[in-house]
Amino acid sequence: MEKFVVTTNVKVNNHIPNDLVLSILSKLPIKSLNRFACVCKSWTLLFKIPHFLIMYHNYFLSNNHSYYDGTSILLNDSLVHLTNELDEPLHSTLYLLSGDRLENRIKLDWPPPFHEDDSCIHILSYVAVNGTLCFTHDIGMYAKCVFWNPATDKFKVIPPNPFEFVPYHNTLLQPRGFGYDHERDDYKVIRQLVFFVDDNIDVPCEEPIYFSPMWEIYSIRSNSWRKLDVDMPYSSACDELYMDGVYHWWSINDYSSLSNVGPCLVSFDLCNEVFLTTPFP
Repeated sequence: MEKFVVTTNVKVNNHIPNDLVLSILSKLPIKSLNRFACVCKSWTLLFKIPHFLIMYHNYFLSNNHSYYDGTSILLNDSLVHLTNELDEPLHSTLYLLSGDRLENRIKLDWPPPFHEDDSCIHILSYVAVNGTLCFTHDIGMYAKCVFWNPATDKFKVIPPNPFEFVPYHNTLLQPRGFGYDHERDDYKVIRQLVFFVDDNIDVPCEEPIYFSPMWEIYSIRSNSWRKLDVDMPYSSACDELYMDGVYHWWSINDYSSLSNVGPCLVSFDLCNEVFLTTPFP
């Protein structure tokens, strides 16, 4: 049987418009993007392109995807020893666990200014919000907070705030919650300021010895702290949860709050910055 070959003058264009390339890449997990960076040099700079960042961010928020391929867990491993019956962390090590059985373990470096010799490093709210984590170091007057995305390795140190000065008292800064304000595309942190009488100073009799705790909120958009005009009850227990822009925690016998609502579930909305309480059944 005689074969015929048909030829045409149609030329195939192998050029893909840059806008289409960015649109396709914006739908890939970060791990895949990092792997494909060797294909084209300019792809290594994708996260420095504002238009691509907006597309990438909006796609994963609207489609509820993971920023990563598969499931992964961050493990904060703190080495402790017993001294006077108290657990004192010597250092903290961060691991990324992945795989179907979480059998793969990779040691990660802490984002600056933290390092492995630091103790009492915590993942605020115990959750990654849109791939971003908030780490806190200890509590007290010099507590540090850092935003970090382990996939892009980008971090931001949250600036300190000149908190309200209370005479004859020390101030304890306690970071409480971290989450995302979807209405303003903003990441926020809330913290509580608790005041204690300084035992090393003689307080005049006419001076008040008790000051109510106060709340502050940080916005990454404004890069600043401001006071919250709320009286939210809180408990030192670690029963807390962040979900869909709302931070929840149990409050049991919190005598620092003037509201005196009793045992309840407290829910703080990061969008409108108000809270509500739900009594225990």
